Formats: sequence, structure tokens, C-alpha cells
Amino acid sequence: MAISLLFMLLVILIGNSVEFSAFMLAFSLILLAASRVELRILRPFLQVAAMFSFLITISWSFFFRGGQVVFQLGAFELTYQGLLIIATVLVRILTLMFLSLFLLVTNSESDLIQGLRAVKIPYLVTFIMMLALRFFPTLINDFSTIKDAQMARAAEFQKGNVLARAKKNVALLAPLIVISFNRALTMSVALESRGFLPSGIKMKRVNYKEKHFTTKDYVISATILCFVSFVIFARLYLGWFAGISTTVG
Repeated sequence: MAISLLFMLLVILIGNSVEFSAFMLAFSLILLAASRVELRILRPFLQVAAMFSFLITISWSFFFRGGQVVFQLGAFELTYQGLLIIATVLVRILTLMFLSLFLLVTNSESDLIQGLRAVKIPYLVTFIMMLALRFFPTLINDFSTIKDAQMARAAEFQKGNVLARAKKNVALLAPLIVISFNRALTMSVALESRGFLPSGIKMKRVNYKEKHFTTKDYVISATILCFVSFVIFARLYLGWFAGISTTVG
């Protein structure tokens, strides 16, 4: 499953059309529904997704000036083509988030590492990928902790319209960034103190319980590989999934 999802992430980076991105988002939601993820686990991810959606919408509205204007309020301007770009970017980000969530809740860390190592991915690359996957749930927990701390100080995040609540959640971004940098520094110091250096990772590593590819794994991997190959061919030679221009002007 880990290999299949990596192929799906590659497809997300290739497809640049709203329709294709929406299809991939629907596919990721179907995977989440099939995995029966509890709503309490999904809720913090949705809050962070809403915060990033607000930031992306604001940034594109200020920097993108092409196309027919559909809404304007002072310097804030939304165009038709800008809305298409915003929709495409948001759908792709949400798809990556949901696929990452599905990957984490349906596979243990050791299974993911062994799966990546089984296809000869270098240990350092595997380690970096696992750190990134582990960092995202930690980021969600930090966001929830900061929000709870602010609510304990009488901050109200549930009152007001959608725009007002989004602004209040964006205000939590500054302490979240500071905590993330501190956590990254702590992680680097911990790795260095334990002698984890790139020059010393070429040794052969073994596992207590080895994982092996089964017939089902080969069939799924081959199917996803064919699908990705088709998307790449259609994108490069047929002009499919080209989407719209994202030039900022």
C-alpha cells in the first residue's frame, strides 16, 4: 500500500487540471472512508486545511491579476482564472493531506520503512520521508494544543462568520511556526548526539521481522505503475491534464 500511495502522490504532482485533481481528491476520500478513520482524528486535519485554504485564497487574490474580475474589495480582487487556480491548488493540497493521513493510519512506521527499503530506496531517504510523515500529525497536535490554550484564555474561535473564524485560526500560525522550528532543532541535536550521521548509514541493517512482497502486492504495484505511466504519457504527448496557466502577473 505504501508503494501504491507513493505512485498516487506522483500523479498528483503531474496532473494540473481541476477535473483530474477533483477525481484524485474523491479517490482519497473513498480510501479514508474505507479505512474507517474516526471523525475526531480527521477534525484537526480539516481545521489546518481550512487555515491553509484561507491563506492560499488571500495570497492568490493579491498576486494574480489576470482574467475577468468576479469580485473586488479594495486591493482584494478575485478573477475567474484566479479562482480556477485556487481551486486546483487547494484540491491538490487536500488530496496530499488525505493520502498522507490514510498512509499513516493504515500502516505502522516499521511497515512503511521496510516497504521502502524493500524496493532499494536508500535508508537516509527513507528516514527523511518517515520524519516528514511523522511531523505532520505532530503539527496537527501542536495546532490543537495552541488553540486549546488560547480558548482557556477566553479566546473564541467558534463565533463570527467563516472569514472571521479563519482569521482567528491564522493568528495561531506564528506560535505554530516557532514550535515547529524548536522541534526541528531538538530533533537535529538528538540525532547528532546519537551519532546518526550520513557518512555512517551505509551499513547493512536487519529487522526482527522481515516483510516480503506477496502476489497481491505485485499486482497492485503493477496496476498503479501502469496508471501512472498512462498519466505521464497522456500529459506529455496527448496534452491531457494540462490544466491552466499559473503565471502570476
